[in-house]
Amino acid sequence: MFDPNKFLHFVLNLKKLTNLNLRNNCLSSIPPSIDILQNLRELNLSNNELSALPHTIRDLKNLTHLNISGNNFAKIPEYLKNLKTIDISNNPFISLESFKYLFSNPNLTITSRLGPMDEKYYSINSLKIPKKVKDYWYDGNYEKIIHYYTPSISEIAQKYAQAPKSLTNREIERLKDEATIEERNILELSLPKNDPILKIINEKLKINLKNGFELMR
Repeated sequence: MFDPNKFLHFVLNLKKLTNLNLRNNCLSSIPPSIDILQNLRELNLSNNELSALPHTIRDLKNLTHLNISGNNFAKIPEYLKNLKTIDISNNPFISLESFKYLFSNPNLTITSRLGPMDEKYYSINSLKIPKKVKDYWYDGNYEKIIHYYTPSISEIAQKYAQAPKSLTNREIERLKDEATIEERNILELSLPKNDPILKIINEKLKINLKNGFELMR
């Protein structure tokens, strides 16, 4: 039986590799040792089960083309700095906040094809964000997107954890719509479980499975 993880570790022995295609392999993680592939220029990780990349991928100085479409990314990894092209289509992004890590690279071409609106595939158009922010995206007005997402959602969560009544209405709406498990963890350290905003976030992060179990993403 084919084992994608064993295959991946075998591939990492090919140190002179310049183009690596790992699409459709049910991969849920990439080993940190990927940084051994110092000649790698193109990496295709599309249609897997990835929600994060190892920090060591930033050490791949020659990597210029990356495809992470069709995975489970809720945020853009912040350490993708030297790319020329990236395909981020069909990922369940929570908001456009983490896209600032892409916008800071003026030489980057971003591909984000629209996908079917089913349980797995998402698009910019399906995000629960104001229409004006979607228009900023389609118009390529990235500076206004960055301005909209200031302060960051983690800063808003920390502010709410310290003083719940200090948030503006806009910040409250952003917290309810954009919080991920990271922000939920910040809130749980300081707030009671019956806090109304925390309850909304917990419900939003819940995934109902067919067998009746529930997981938190």
